[in-house]
Amino acid sequence: PYGRFMVLLYLERNITQSGISKIRRFFLTYHYWGNTITHNINHSRKSGNQMAQVLATTYWNVALGKDLEFIEANKRAKKIHMRLGASNAMLQRVSVGVSSGQYIYNMVFESGAVYGKFMDTVSTDSEWIALWAEGVAKQWATPTGNRLSTLIEI
Repeated sequence: PYGRFMVLLYLERNITQSGISKIRRFFLTYHYWGNTITHNINHSRKSGNQMAQVLATTYWNVALGKDLEFIEANKRAKKIHMRLGASNAMLQRVSVGVSSGQYIYNMVFESGAVYGKFMDTVSTDSEWIALWAEGVAKQWATPTGNRLSTLIEI
């Protein structure tokens, strides 16, 4: 589904080829996660295991002077992601350490099944696509990594 979207962004919004590449990496990353989660969900259902919460994390380097815009965009993203199935979303800023100044966006899902449904809908949600395109056009930040974790009760 992202192929037509890329062409439309390029033609209608004058997005650069670099911007298109960033969007493509984003969609491909989430497509990979979705397939992996679906496999794990099916395995868990067959074995009768109770599913644990899932934490989807994205690491961001924010452009100089764009912090407030990035934070506001993440407030909008949280509303969208919770509408699509996340039980919570939060933004962190690293204060001390190697990645000082980096932002971390986390989404919590009640189970792998909920996360799988989220993955099925996020890449075609018009509100999310518009927000993502706005971020690429305004160059708020660059994603530097992703992580998908299973939360363990201790």
